[in-house]
Amino acid sequence: MKLELKNIKHSEFASEETFCYEATLYVEGKPFAQVSNDGKGGADYLYRDDRFLDGEAWNKCHALVKIHCADKFRWELGDGWREGSIETACHELMTDYLIRKDLNKALKEPCYLDNNQIVSYNVSSKRPNIFDQIRRQLEKPDLVFLNELPKDEAFKMFKEVG
Repeated sequence: MKLELKNIKHSEFASEETFCYEATLYVEGKPFAQVSNDGKGGADYLYRDDRFLDGEAWNKCHALVKIHCADKFRWELGDGWREGSIETACHELMTDYLIRKDLNKALKEPCYLDNNQIVSYNVSSKRPNIFDQIRRQLEKPDLVFLNELPKDEAFKMFKEVG
């Protein structure tokens, strides 16, 4: 089951104990629910999206989403694993959204991974031959820049380090 958050509005300054955000949760590419959190540490709010007209069908879909999230979005707490929920799924999706935003900012400059740290240069990554110039300067011909990787692979590496 594919879950996505779209139409995200995130407020960094209002995020205290949890993310302060509003978004639309999509299930299999279709709008399912409006989700939000006020950022003060409470639970997420989840309301049926108005475009999901049939209440009974929404309830069935909601039950399936809950089952999916219970397994796919499990999390570890000291003494063992806990079942995931739609809320933990939304939290993980928000985390990934914010990491992708940071990655997109980082990729404006040449950057690579060195001993579990991101190293970047204060020049535009769009500058012609910049990656080869840096490789020659560092005498590291095999150096791989995150900028040159497929986005999903760069995201995975960036997330592990961040």
